[in-house]
Amino acid sequence: MNTIQDNNIVELFNCIDYSNYKSITPNNPHNLTFVHVNIRSLVKNFSKIEQILSASNSSIDFIVITEVNVPENIKSLYNIPGYTLYSQLRQSRRGGGIIVYIKNKYKFKQHKTTTLHFECLLGTINSTSSSVVLCAVYRPPSNNKHHFIKEIEKVLKRFEREDVVFLGDVNINLKINNPVKKSYLDMMSGYGLSCGITDYTRIEILNGKVVKSCIDHIFVRSRMKDVYTATLCTVLADHRITAATIVNNTFCEVTKGVHDTSENLERALRQNNNEISPSTIFAMAAIDEGCCYVNGSPQNTLVDGLIERAEKMGVFVAGDDFKSGQTKLKSVLVDFLVSAGLKPVSIVSYNHLGNNDGKNLSAPRQFRSKEITKSNVVDDMVASNSLLYAPNEKPDHVVVIKYVPYVGDSKRAMDEYTSEILLHGTNTIVVHNTCEDSLLAVPLILDLVLLTDLFCRVSFRKDESSEWAPMHPVLSTLGYLLKAPLVPPGAPVVNALTAQRAALVDLMRACLALPPAHQLRLEHKVPFLMSDLRSGTMFKSVPPSKKQKITHENGDK
Repeated sequence: MNTIQDNNIVELFNCIDYSNYKSITPNNPHNLTFVHVNIRSLVKNFSKIEQILSASNSSIDFIVITEVNVPENIKSLYNIPGYTLYSQLRQSRRGGGIIVYIKNKYKFKQHKTTTLHFECLLGTINSTSSSVVLCAVYRPPSNNKHHFIKEIEKVLKRFEREDVVFLGDVNINLKINNPVKKSYLDMMSGYGLSCGITDYTRIEILNGKVVKSCIDHIFVRSRMKDVYTATLCTVLADHRITAATIVNNTFCEVTKGVHDTSENLERALRQNNNEISPSTIFAMAAIDEGCCYVNGSPQNTLVDGLIERAEKMGVFVAGDDFKSGQTKLKSVLVDFLVSAGLKPVSIVSYNHLGNNDGKNLSAPRQFRSKEITKSNVVDDMVASNSLLYAPNEKPDHVVVIKYVPYVGDSKRAMDEYTSEILLHGTNTIVVHNTCEDSLLAVPLILDLVLLTDLFCRVSFRKDESSEWAPMHPVLSTLGYLLKAPLVPPGAPVVNALTAQRAALVDLMRACLALPPAHQLRLEHKVPFLMSDLRSGTMFKSVPPSKKQKITHENGDK
């Protein structure tokens, strides 16, 4: 990372692809990028701030500036086109102060807060894909650190259920181990905020010596999204710029020439294509490292190019979306109805939940991912009965998901199944299910890890003359635990839960040299077999048949 000179400041945000920050696609409209810098004086450095925003090609959504050192009555002189200015400035004395520039396309609701030991600009940012609480702070070095920690805890407690970005100049050096640092980090961790910056953020010369510290902080709580952070060198002041981007995983539009081959996928990634989702990037990294990848989320991470990459590397992948509650029940009920000769013609599923999953799914593109995985679960069961359904005929299937913060992790799921029966009659089943989302999902994660590891060790061959071969890289057998089972090209998709479990059990039995399980139970249905069962004849050993002696040539006949 090179220091940017005054006459070359336009290069600052051309560095967005460096080091640990290179996975970010700044031009992705679903991402939120935050930048903070302690500027010491807005009057002296305002032109450079304008240059940074111009050079960023609109990739910066929010820029937080601390120690602006301007009075409230002249802030209107520092407006920037395309951004709205918000401020928390000192009234009675010079120094300090916070200004935030926010892109005009975002709605920002500033919250009132009264703090004695630090300056704070607090508000909620609403975008098309998410909402985030912004907490921008400046703590003067002379103010009491312990009082600051207590006050910031009160602020964070107001937003325990929200995504939060906390950033600013705190003047607590994270490079020095002491009780204050421990108390501060423990408090942040207790509210679920992760520290994003650990590099030096301030470099100054004191008494001829270079002194480095990490006093400009970024903490983020974003449970359902990926976060990237970095520090950038600058000549604006003796503080470095700190940056964070929150990446929203959405259902990407699969495109020929982008997602279809491993080579095209990597090329598109290097070109920062908007439709390469962060989860696909992580999956590529896992595959390149020889690690199996299971996609437990609804987005279409495992595109054709990624599967081709897994085949080349001999790595297993599985997906998509953990099957824990409502969908698991649906796969059983629809299988029962179709198998019983009842024709489901309308399936309506309604969900409301209050955790971050529900909040994330309230955005249209994120919801599209979940809608697809939930809707496709009945397709193979409908297609299996040509007497009930004409070609291409399907039941009306609607999925609704609403965000209700109060219910938290206790997802409410309501389903209505309407089926046609004899003489044009209808049968309706209504189900109400309270699903503890996380408690149901965690055991699935453990099972998926254990089964994936097990199947990595399983090999097959036709006969003794054949070479051993592993399973196909797409572990379709794990479909029992996933909503939208991914299968090898040309293979049938099975969603019926009973059939999925039977396949998994039979594969495990084969590993133990046991025959496949079946439900014939002829020994309880055929009289002579019933008699043999009662008498015990059935279990008597059968004398081995005489086999022709095999001779071996190993030096002696």
